[in-house]
Amino acid sequence: MNENEESVRKLIRSNKGLHFIITYSIPPVYIFILFVLQFSEEALPYNYDNYFYLFSTNLSFIILIFGIVSALAIVFTYKYLIPYIQKCEDKSRILTLNLFLIVYGSTLIDVFGLIIGILGYSTYNVIDWFTVIPFIIVGSIYGIYLYRKVIPLSIERYESMVY
Repeated sequence: MNENEESVRKLIRSNKGLHFIITYSIPPVYIFILFVLQFSEEALPYNYDNYFYLFSTNLSFIILIFGIVSALAIVFTYKYLIPYIQKCEDKSRILTLNLFLIVYGSTLIDVFGLIIGILGYSTYNVIDWFTVIPFIIVGSIYGIYLYRKVIPLSIERYESMVY
């Protein structure tokens, strides 16, 4: 094995490791951040009789916009980004596009959940878990799907272009 092949294998391993970290460790960190805020002294105890509290506040428009943008992000990745990666002829761009796919496709949805939680905490001193958790769960499941099904195909294609 020559030096070029070894550097390509290291690049692929590091890329897979980065995808794994983004997919599996970022959503629990967001939940941990919100748990720390929830159990701080300023936060009001959550009232379980009033589910989806933030939808009855001024943040309902932001939540609706974040939901629409999240759905559009999923559609965009399937309609445009994944086919673009599959047709990409420039081998140096495939790994970068895979990283963009993971960050844009799944982490964006997780970040929207985190933002909603922080806005609810800063404005109303309560974190509405019934509004926040669906964003984080959908983003996590979508990220795992991309990590398991889509990314390996493009990495195999990248390996076939390099060797």
